[in-house]
Amino acid sequence: YRAQSTSPDGPLVDPCNLFIKNLDVNITSKDLFNYFRKYGRIVNARVMSDQETSTSIDFGFVRYTTVEEAARAKQSMNNRTLGPK
Repeated sequence: YRAQSTSPDGPLVDPCNLFIKNLDVNITSKDLFNYFRKYGRIVNARVMSDQETSTSIDFGFVRYTTVEEAARAKQSMNNRTLGPK
């Protein structure tokens, strides 16, 4: 996966909020929280899912309390594999 501090559509939205893409379909919001919590205080970690099937659609968001925490997580976790994907 890749962590980005942008929205999927382009411009910077919130530097504390990381867009996490290419997630394995078995990764849950709790898993995402657990993978990223060592980098700082997380406000929210959420894997997005299809509303009809509740199946993961391979991306999510992790929001930190500070820009520094988000930057640390982005630098440390970028291009790392989470789960079996």
